[in-house]
Amino acid sequence: MAQIAKPVIKWAGGKAYLLNRIIEIIQKLDTKQYSYCEPMVGGGAVFYRLYQNFKKATISDLNPDLINLYRVIQVNVDSLIEELANGKYFYTHKSDPTTLANYRAIRASNPQDPIKRAARTIYLLKTCFNGLMRVNKKDQFNVPPGSYYNPTICDSAVLQAASVAFADTTIAGPGDAAELIKGLSGRQFLFIDPPYHGGTFTGYSGKFGDEQQSDLVRTVLDSGHPFIYTNRATGFIIALFDNSGATLKMVDLRHSIQPKYTTNVVGRELIAYRF
Repeated sequence: MAQIAKPVIKWAGGKAYLLNRIIEIIQKLDTKQYSYCEPMVGGGAVFYRLYQNFKKATISDLNPDLINLYRVIQVNVDSLIEELANGKYFYTHKSDPTTLANYRAIRASNPQDPIKRAARTIYLLKTCFNGLMRVNKKDQFNVPPGSYYNPTICDSAVLQAASVAFADTTIAGPGDAAELIKGLSGRQFLFIDPPYHGGTFTGYSGKFGDEQQSDLVRTVLDSGHPFIYTNRATGFIIALFDNSGATLKMVDLRHSIQPKYTTNVVGRELIAYRF
């Protein structure tokens, strides 16, 4: 049985926990009449689950390391697997001095070769604190190591399945989501998952604040394309959909950033859609 495609990295804010609700909503759309576009793809949990239902797919993200990773998986997955399996990318636990030194060395590295850079991205996002992709003002990855025991760094089956998913996918970017949407043509379906409103995310090249949130929603609504949009259900975000004709649903929000044992509701998630 073939491996089902799923995220190759740990990604804070991923939407795997909303998949069933999203699938329930999207059944109302004749997906074979549309192309799929996800301009803020992140870890890609929704893309992997939905892309086969559409004519074709386009994904993008603002993060250049993420786009590099996905392009390497698309065209050179075997070399990436070979690089990850060479013994350099090990992690037992952050309390182990050798592991900690290795983590810090890889975190401080800046490889320019696309395959080595993709391997670094996978290693860091599988071993850093809860899959946070965060850089400082000097554009240096600065997330501390996470409390994992012997995480699987090189999962060749998952990487190969992702390569199959990417085979006929257009990987755009890195670039701005609103600009990508404005340039789309034909019948498109949009899945939009921006950074949570009111969170501490400062972007990879600037803050994603109220102005950016508003511009993105306006672009989605003006595009006329059917869409599903998710975000924290704040008053500000909900008001952006006033008089838009969109259907709004609220669900309990449990941060994927929280440890696995955390089940507390930390807010409300908005799912807005218009077909």
